[in-house]
Amino acid sequence: MMKISDQIEGIFPTLPRQERKVAMIAVQKPEQVQQMSISELASQASVSNATITRFVKRLGCGNFASFKISLARGDDEEAEPKTDESDATANVLDFYGKVLRKTRQKLNAEELRQAVDWIKASHRVYLFGIGSSGYSADEFNQRLMRMGIYSTAMTESQIMAMIGSLTGPDDLVIALSNSGRTLAVNEAVNLVRNQGARVISITSYPDSPLTKLSDLSLLVQNTRFIDNSYFINSQFSIMYVIDILTTLLAQDERFSQKMSRTIDMVEDKRLSSFGGN
Repeated sequence: MMKISDQIEGIFPTLPRQERKVAMIAVQKPEQVQQMSISELASQASVSNATITRFVKRLGCGNFASFKISLARGDDEEAEPKTDESDATANVLDFYGKVLRKTRQKLNAEELRQAVDWIKASHRVYLFGIGSSGYSADEFNQRLMRMGIYSTAMTESQIMAMIGSLTGPDDLVIALSNSGRTLAVNEAVNLVRNQGARVISITSYPDSPLTKLSDLSLLVQNTRFIDNSYFINSQFSIMYVIDILTTLLAQDERFSQKMSRTIDMVEDKRLSSFGGN
């Protein structure tokens, strides 16, 4: 029998907009929902009680009480592995675990908070990255923009150098480079320093040229040093730090509200083709 959470995820794109709000809370916070009354859930989702009633009946539940029982039953079910532990799924999971643990050991909570404070205080945030790190810069830029933070990703060397020469003391540059030796990034960062802007780097090597050019360096685990000859994701540890910084920023009510509004808008447009309303 399909778990209620899996059922919700399966029909999510076809749900009306108000019901999607309920669905998201139910999937993300099932244990909390189990302790709520229908009015409490309606208040948290900013919907009516009737919306919740329609939602639970769509799932085949007679009422809200039976919906909560289904949620609890889903939590109690143990997820049995579908494959042998020696296969690729287990290997990749083990790889991810090692990267995350080793990166966490390198990170300093005070430095992460300092980075967040600088992002908040900056007039403009520029994200520098080339190649794979450029994709991470684009992703980070999207998140900052959704929070209402003025940011731009620079992933082309000539434009990066041009912007570097135009930054000022109120600006912040976040440079992404696993090796810390990407020439175009380092040259642009050097221009930034000459203009008086702050520089944060996310990189793997404490003695790299980029680290030495930075006012603050957030060090991550280089995935090349994890024993896995088949799977190489050079950006996984960098994305982990981006996730942490995003989470810390979202703790500020100003940014979390703006992010919620922009996510709702993007979600509405994305799902409109499914007939949601």
